[in-house]
Amino acid sequence: KTLRQQAEQNALLDKQRSEIKAYSEQLAEKVAQKTRKLATAQNEMRYILHYAPRMIMNKDLHGRYTMVNRQAADLLGQSASSLEGLDDLDVFPATTAQTIRHHDSLVLSDREPKQFEESYYGRDFIVLRFLLETPESGIYGICSMGVDVTDQKIIENKLQQTSQLQQKAVRQLQQSYDIQDQFIASLTIDEAGFLSEFSQAWLELFGFSRASVQEKSLAQLLNCGCSDPNHCQAEGHWRQFRRVIQQVFDQGETVVERLEWQD
Repeated sequence: KTLRQQAEQNALLDKQRSEIKAYSEQLAEKVAQKTRKLATAQNEMRYILHYAPRMIMNKDLHGRYTMVNRQAADLLGQSASSLEGLDDLDVFPATTAQTIRHHDSLVLSDREPKQFEESYYGRDFIVLRFLLETPESGIYGICSMGVDVTDQKIIENKLQQTSQLQQKAVRQLQQSYDIQDQFIASLTIDEAGFLSEFSQAWLELFGFSRASVQEKSLAQLLNCGCSDPNHCQAEGHWRQFRRVIQQVFDQGETVVERLEWQD
């Protein structure tokens, strides 16, 4: 009986060992699959960060670089691997390094992402800094992501200069217009024969007020007002003026003519 019980226990133990072995093999396969997936994900993330169209640099809490992507490495003129383990003073001029450290301290103290303007080796960047942390270990580093805005700032400066030049040109044109309005007698007549524009100098030359000429035709304005126009010397001048204007309308050409004017 004892031998039989011992045999049964041995058989049960062998079964349990087989089940444990099968479970261990399944568990090992699941772990291997998870490890492969994690390695693939890490590799994909490494490529994404490496070829991202912006500068990305990670540092630990001691200020040492743990990851530098291709954009940042190209800017600094070194390989990404050679920058790992270095701090800001090893990579940047002292003034730039102090600025970066100050911005890092602001992010660490407030524990919120912050955006800064920074310059590296003659290039201007908008840099977003944020903390790196996990639920298990908490905060373990700082990530900096920078966008090169040098060309954009150059364009903005040129646009600003262009705008200032345009404003200056407008002021000069306005001054020129004011001078012409005061000292050059000029008028514009539409095809219907009505005055559309006229200078103050023209109004003063002919003795008109601005209100008296608005919405009136040239034929209504250009007459001497005499009781007998045929014997009025001024009427001849008016007639010559009307003829010149009509000639411009009829022929569509520029006419230059000397007029002797008598009011």
